[in-house]
Amino acid sequence: MKTYLRRLLSLRLVAASVASVCMTSVAQAQPAPALAPAQAVPPPPSPAEENPVATEATPAAAPTVTAPPEAGIGPAASVKATEPSPTAFTDPEGAFSAGGSDSGEMIGEEGPKLEFYGFSDFSYSHILNPPDNLARQILAPYPTFYVGHLNLYMSASHGDDWRSLAEVRFTYSPLGDETLGGSDGVFPEKQTTTADYAEGQRIFEWGGIEIQRAWIEYQPYDFLTLRAGAWYTPYGYWNDDHGSPTIITVHRPFPIGDQIFPEKQTGLVAHGKYFIDATTLGYFLTLSNGRGPYDLVRDLDNNKAVGGRLYVETTAIGNLTIGVDAYRGRYTRSTKRYRVDSSSGEPNLKIFRTIDTAYEELSLGIDFRLTWKGLHVQGELMLNDGAFDDGYRDEARAFDPRPAFAADYRRVGAYGLVGYREPWLKLMPYAMVEHASFTNDSFAPPVIAWTTGLNLRPTPSVVLKAEVVFAQFDGVGTTGFGDDVRNFGAQVAWAF
Repeated sequence: MKTYLRRLLSLRLVAASVASVCMTSVAQAQPAPALAPAQAVPPPPSPAEENPVATEATPAAAPTVTAPPEAGIGPAASVKATEPSPTAFTDPEGAFSAGGSDSGEMIGEEGPKLEFYGFSDFSYSHILNPPDNLARQILAPYPTFYVGHLNLYMSASHGDDWRSLAEVRFTYSPLGDETLGGSDGVFPEKQTTTADYAEGQRIFEWGGIEIQRAWIEYQPYDFLTLRAGAWYTPYGYWNDDHGSPTIITVHRPFPIGDQIFPEKQTGLVAHGKYFIDATTLGYFLTLSNGRGPYDLVRDLDNNKAVGGRLYVETTAIGNLTIGVDAYRGRYTRSTKRYRVDSSSGEPNLKIFRTIDTAYEELSLGIDFRLTWKGLHVQGELMLNDGAFDDGYRDEARAFDPRPAFAADYRRVGAYGLVGYREPWLKLMPYAMVEHASFTNDSFAPPVIAWTTGLNLRPTPSVVLKAEVVFAQFDGVGTTGFGDDVRNFGAQVAWAF
């Protein structure tokens, strides 16, 4: 009898345990309660100019956009971060699990609201020079259609004055890239053809992804915002405000493309504004790796680059902005080497670097922009000085077989743009003149270019452009390139 009672009691205990486990499993299988809505990103201020894409210095956005000031180039799609299940993974620290010391902050009632938006463009280019012209053969011998940009922005507000922004560009590069001056007289072209393993080994062309910027910033005050990451150099208007729907012309001015100031940097930024009635005083201070062969991810010397921008905005005369810009850094290219040292009797591996090229550079600039009713006027003047370290001069780029070393240089660039958008058809005729000298690269001589075109905005997020460019070179470069270039370009650009 005692044996029977023990067995019966054991069965009841087992049944109770099974029931408890089942109830626990059912309870855990119930859907988690919905998270509270994420903190909304505050709507940006109204545009101060005719462009729908905002800039760092003058935040703006398309009329229907709710996005951080920099990014207002199109409607944003939002993705709400979801709360992970407390039993989804093992967390020995307990920080991410329910009841953990940081659970309220990390996965609590609110999460960051991620917004996606971007821009793209489709262009046509036709160099109007004769088919046998050297400039046409070097640049683009045949009329061409292409998709130039497909840029995606990802922004989030993290609460308590924290926000982040990332931008990536999808591109077909390096497809069709040509290497200048093969030893056998051939211009090798890069092919990106490969087999698609998921589509029965059918052939396709792969492309690349360029990380344009990725940063996070904290704004405790209007006059102080701290940023860390990869960012566009804050100078002038054309660099940071690079979205195709924002740019009035089809092409960027030569001095912008020639990077008299570095286009992008990685490091720290402090910026802010101070308001006096209808006037805004603003600044940027930067600390970065400077320029180098792969400065976005590594610095090859101990000299950090510094830079800054000061600007004043006023609505006393339309919407006027005047700024001054500066950058100072050191360029270093070196080769990592090793050797085996046996002087002590035992082999020891030694790692060292030999400097190939090193120079100090200084960039200075001044800029202005005026928008008043339909009138748009802007211009930039900039220079870049480079002084090589003796013994670390680069080789001169030329087709002359005799060895030569690069000299210290000064590059100067400027452009001026004027346009007027009439209020009925939203059509803007525009004209631009630009100058650039390439004294650090003897392939091309200094150039002056005149551009005239039309910019039509049928909707706030779609822009149609057509222009003719006439570029006149001052002399002939070492390639023999120096002929005048005439080009017709057209583009449709859109924000999304």
